Amino acid sequence: MMFLPIIAYAPFFFTQWVSPALRVGCFFLLSIYLFFSATRYSKNDGVVFGLLILLVITFVSRNSAGTLGIVSVGNYCLTILFGWGLYRHLTTSRPRAHILLELYVKFFYFVSICSLLSLVYFLILGEFDLFGFKSDVYQHLVTPFGVLFKKSFGPITLYRSSFYFVEPVHVAIFYAANIVIVAPLLKSKEGAFVAVNFLGGLLSGSMTFFIVLFVLYGWKKTKSIYSLVGVLVGGVCLILLTQILDVASYSSGVDRFDRFYLFYIAMEQANMVQLLFGHGVANETGFDKAFNSGFTLSIYQAGFVGAILELLILYRLSSSFLILVFFMLAASVVDPIHMPLFWLLVVIISRTLNDEAVRPKISDRNSLIKMT
Repeated sequence: MMFLPIIAYAPFFFTQWVSPALRVGCFFLLSIYLFFSATRYSKNDGVVFGLLILLVITFVSRNSAGTLGIVSVGNYCLTILFGWGLYRHLTTSRPRAHILLELYVKFFYFVSICSLLSLVYFLILGEFDLFGFKSDVYQHLVTPFGVLFKKSFGPITLYRSSFYFVEPVHVAIFYAANIVIVAPLLKSKEGAFVAVNFLGGLLSGSMTFFIVLFVLYGWKKTKSIYSLVGVLVGGVCLILLTQILDVASYSSGVDRFDRFYLFYIAMEQANMVQLLFGHGVANETGFDKAFNSGFTLSIYQAGFVGAILELLILYRLSSSFLILVFFMLAASVVDPIHMPLFWLLVVIISRTLNDEAVRPKISDRNSLIKMT
């Protein structure tokens, strides 16, 4: 039941099934339940509360959209409250993190398998819009197992399968994180989970999957200055390879670059107050294209001060630098901080890593007691 409100939010097509009032209401009740399921408060809770209050003040002080802006601020902060509440909920019982981790793993087994079935179904039987997700605005193909996006590479046509994620890039970042960060937590089941997620990454046809996978793996394996140089050289070679093969011209990279350029123009025209505290949530940019990366959205809406506050909140709830690296990679192409699924991943990993770090200390303490 906890998982249903999560997939009713972005980045899933399931948002079309649920009215905004019902979706927000259920998500609010879930967040409140999670938050108050733990009756004790720690120093970390006090720090997160202070940072969240400062963020709310930043948003409200720069609001120029009236009621719409207040509603947007509420939705923005509600997602963070969900992550905070889940963090508190998992601190009350150690098995809860492992139960949710198993649920998360099974979900992505399901996502990858359905992506494969969706491609096979389309190639054999064609489209069948069972759930009413076909749209004239988004040129995607629909099957009972998910959606596909048609992409032409010269004479070659590729069908990118992404379950019911609104874009292949959204699921691609999770596949990469699952391989590098989640799979090692599964011990004996690591190999199967890596294989399934790599298959899903290939089916998504997203360059972002390979880039995020390469950087995360390189960062995790970096132990010395030589390995760091190897990662940097490998990254440069990967970029050069994409240019030589002219892959970028067939991807969404050009469109994303245009949006970054529009953000640069907006920041160049901003005054000091707007740079520090943003233009306000729900404020129109004045451009035909919207900013679609988490970094550009956060800085435009809340300024550099608000973006730093968001990073601090994330760090207090994750306490893992690898997760921050993943967030920075994801935020360069999507807006993960508005995704409940992202917060679920972050908090589960954080609590699982914390439990694994504590368990050896408890074992050593018990051994010492037996010896004495």
